[in-house]
Amino acid sequence: MGGFGITQDVTDRRLAVEALRESEARPRLAQASAGAGVWSWDVSTGKLEWSGELFSLFGLDPANDEASWDVWKRALHPDDREIAASQATEALADRSSLASDYRIVLPSGEVRWISAFGNANHPATSGSPPPVRRQVAAMDRVPAPGVRIRVMLADDHDVVREGLKGVLGEEPDIQVVGEAAHGLEAVELAGELHPDVILMDVSMPMITGVDATRAIHVSHPDIRIIGLSIFDDRGHAQEMRDAGAVEYVTKSAPSSELIAAIRRAAAVPARG
Repeated sequence: MGGFGITQDVTDRRLAVEALRESEARPRLAQASAGAGVWSWDVSTGKLEWSGELFSLFGLDPANDEASWDVWKRALHPDDREIAASQATEALADRSSLASDYRIVLPSGEVRWISAFGNANHPATSGSPPPVRRQVAAMDRVPAPGVRIRVMLADDHDVVREGLKGVLGEEPDIQVVGEAAHGLEAVELAGELHPDVILMDVSMPMITGVDATRAIHVSHPDIRIIGLSIFDDRGHAQEMRDAGAVEYVTKSAPSSELIAAIRRAAAVPARG
């Protein structure tokens, strides 16, 4: 799975019509007018490409700056950062088109309005590997009597997810229903499985656990999210809570603390 699109400076002229063309290698958007740049994001590899025009649009130098989610997000105007990041995340996760207007702040301090258009491209060839690595646990089993809390795991380390499954599997009222190996997969899988609780690692590739939490909370406010991290500090905990998490547990905490947090989270009323 990947995304591709066009980002245009519409500070003086808010919207321009862009033509979508197909090439032999991959779909691309034609740069039909001045002030437009093309981007492409291969989610399966994490590779993000910007055209030279897009670097220029953001006031960046491709020789010194890299094309990345973090670079793009840092350029967003503080008042538009949350909604713009959520719109981009949800478009890729939902495999839908993107149409987003937002402001960016150039290194010079200039504020520029941006109109971004994009589409998700999903390879359909049977021989292609799955675009997003996913494991769904026990989806074909009938839950044991008394199982009430459906939990999804989101962590980019296999050993952590395996450890969590082992610990939670001992609890008769908890069922692990799915796993995500990066932030974007967590957003997509949350919409498909709609678990009661998600254990969300704060630091993950593609998009962070904070951004994934924010996107899920916007789309599915009834899903309770618990931040999970190696960091034991108020800053990370507050960042996750601000994004929509109801609990925050460190990975060094005893398993009893994590299990108690899951049960508390499941009892929290849905928040809009």
